[in-house]
Amino acid sequence: MDLMRKGAPSLTTTVEAYATSSPAWATAALLAAYTPILVIDADAFRAQRVARLLTLAGYRPIVASNPIEAFTRCMRGPWEPAAALIGAIDKTNRLSLTRLVEHLTRQHGAEPPILALPPIVPDVAPLHADPALPFFHTSSTGSLAFFDDLWKLLPRTRAMPAVPTSTLALDVLPQEGLLPRTSQTLRSSSRHFRQALNTAARLVARQGRTFTQWRTLLSDVGLAHAVALTRWPSADQLTAVGGADEEDDDTPDELNVPAISLSCLNQAMIFSHPDDPFEQTYTWGLVGTAEVIHHRKNLFLTQQAVKLLSRERAMHAALNALTKEMDEIRGEALHVWRARPDGSYLLVHYSNLYVYGRMWRQEPACHVWLGVLQAMLRFIHQEAQWFVTELECSCQTLTGHCVFAIRPRV
Repeated sequence: MDLMRKGAPSLTTTVEAYATSSPAWATAALLAAYTPILVIDADAFRAQRVARLLTLAGYRPIVASNPIEAFTRCMRGPWEPAAALIGAIDKTNRLSLTRLVEHLTRQHGAEPPILALPPIVPDVAPLHADPALPFFHTSSTGSLAFFDDLWKLLPRTRAMPAVPTSTLALDVLPQEGLLPRTSQTLRSSSRHFRQALNTAARLVARQGRTFTQWRTLLSDVGLAHAVALTRWPSADQLTAVGGADEEDDDTPDELNVPAISLSCLNQAMIFSHPDDPFEQTYTWGLVGTAEVIHHRKNLFLTQQAVKLLSRERAMHAALNALTKEMDEIRGEALHVWRARPDGSYLLVHYSNLYVYGRMWRQEPACHVWLGVLQAMLRFIHQEAQWFVTELECSCQTLTGHCVFAIRPRV
C-alpha cells in the first residue's frame, strides 16, 4: 500500500533544500520554555535517538546531518542553541563546522558548549515503566547518564521539581480500590499512531505549513521514520469539510509503536504552534477523536440511542466505550473510570499515552486528552452539562499516571 498516495510530495528532496526551506517553528517564549540544543550527526539512527531523549527531557532539538545544514537552520531560525552535540562529521565538512562554531560564538559572545556524542545512545525513556515494577515508574539510569555533561554545562535546564508528598494516583486512589498499574508492553497501536499522525499533518497543513517543514519537525523530535506514514493532504482536502477518509487503510493494526513515539508526537504539536501550543494540542485531540467517531459509528452508542438515555447512563456508556478503546490501543488494561459521590467522574490513564516518558514540566501537558474528552461529550450531546479538567499530570508528579475529572456544570 502506498501511504503517500494522497498528494504527498516526494521524499527525495535533498538535505540542502530541506534545510534552506525550513524556517524555525519557534518564538522567544517557546525557546525560553524549551532550551534549543543543536544536534549534528551523520549517523541518522543515533541522531534520532538523541532527538527523542532531548524531546522527552524538555529541550527543543535542532537536528542536522552535517554542519552546512546546521549552519543554514541556525541562520534562518530565531534560535541561539544553548549547546551543540556533535557526532559523526565527514572530513570534508570540518571547515563548515569551524565556520558554524564561529557563527554561534558571535551570537553568544562566547564559544557555545560543545559536547561529543557517545558511540551508543540509550533508547529508554528518562522516566519509564519497568515491567518488573507493577505500580511505579522509575528513572532510567542510562538515559539520565546521557544528560550528565549537558546538565553540568547548563544546570538551569535540569528540572528539579519538589517531590510531592502525596499524589492521587499512588496515594489517594489506592485507598478507594484503584491500585496503580504500569504498562508491561510499552507499546501502542500502529493504527492509532497513523491516525494521530495524519490528523496532526492535516492540522498543520491547514495552518499554512509545508510538507518539508513537517518533515523537519518530525526529525527534530526523533520521529523521522514517521514521515513515510504521513498522508500529506492535497489542496482539495485542505478546503474540504471534515477529515480525510481513513476507511481504505487496510494496513494491519499491530501493537508495535513505542509509547514514547506518541509523547514525541505530542511535543511536535506543541512546537508546531508556538503562539498557543496548548490550544494546538487540544484542537488536535478534539478533531482527531471526532474523525475516529465519524468513521467508526460503533465506537460509542449511536446518537439516536444516546437520546433515550439519562445523562448519567449516557456518560457511563461513553466512558465504558472510551476506556475499552484505549485499552485496545495499548493492548493492556491501563484506563479506568469511577463515579464520585458528588456526581462527577474520575478518569485515570496509567502509563499515560502522549506524556509517557516525559520528565518534569511546570505545566500540565495533557491538553490533547482534554480535546479527546470534549469530542466525546459533544458526540453524546453532553458538552453543555459537563466540563473536563486534569487533576494530576505525570509531567508534574513524575508518577507516570494522569487523572482527569468530568464535573457537572452548575
